[in-house]
Amino acid sequence: MASTQARLGQQALALLDVALRVPCIFIIDAIFNSYYDQGSGWVGATGRVLVRVIGVLIFTVVLLLSQKALFKFYTLFLAVLLGLAAVLINYYATSHIDFYSAYYKAALGFRLLPRNGATLWLGMAAVQMIFGIGYVFLLNLQSVFAALVVLDIMIPLWGMMIELPADVRHMIAVVSGLALALNTAVCLAMRLKWFYYSCRYVYLLVRHMYRIYGLQLLLEDTWKRIRFPDVLRVFWLTRVTAQALILVYVGYLFSWDVFWDLTSNLIISGCDSTLTVLGMSAVISSMAHYLGLSILAFIGISFVCVPDVCRLT
Repeated sequence: MASTQARLGQQALALLDVALRVPCIFIIDAIFNSYYDQGSGWVGATGRVLVRVIGVLIFTVVLLLSQKALFKFYTLFLAVLLGLAAVLINYYATSHIDFYSAYYKAALGFRLLPRNGATLWLGMAAVQMIFGIGYVFLLNLQSVFAALVVLDIMIPLWGMMIELPADVRHMIAVVSGLALALNTAVCLAMRLKWFYYSCRYVYLLVRHMYRIYGLQLLLEDTWKRIRFPDVLRVFWLTRVTAQALILVYVGYLFSWDVFWDLTSNLIISGCDSTLTVLGMSAVISSMAHYLGLSILAFIGISFVCVPDVCRLT
């Protein structure tokens, strides 16, 4: 029982490790496939190339981080997203919502909040409170300072509830957003030392492996440590699934008449970069592996694979 739980725990950690590394592959692939404007001058072209190179280097380093460091990186990134969402909600609310007439413009063409003024305010207050608590928890802020941060997020809503003038409400929302942005910048700057030492650890590990074992074993160890084949499989399957949903949404009807056209479009769009070709190859190789095992099991031959030894019995 204990061994089963330990194995399930290891599989869960491996799944989490793969899930945390897949977004880096998506961003690197998007950088490689980004549009290049040839009409811009050499200064603009140089700037775009420099930004792309820096982006690829940063997310390659993030891809190679250890699981613990990668989890902490995404924790900080999620905290930044929560703070940004809270600021955008405050700014949008001060621009488009009138609590007394309960009328507001829907940003995406549909309304998520109720039209009644009191329930609207309570709903927004609950959402902002959740964002504030999540922001404080993820950044691990202390009690008094955490209360001040949550208060800063809630102040623009109070200004709208007591019906301050529009200019004053906009100014309060802007000041609140700037204060939260300043706090986020300070918190991230204080954690730059941790990010530096995490990157330095990866660099020292790679240098040690290269000096002791050579380039081939270094690549093999990195390939296994970050589970790169699994990362590529999840990346390619997720990308193809998203493209299939988009194609079906924009005009394809899921019927057998257009099934092959949809499949052809997915295959073509799924091989438009080096990373997508590697991802498709990883999926095909996995399918071929299990197909081969099925054939061997069907004809009564078992395939035994232990470390350094693989043989037919």
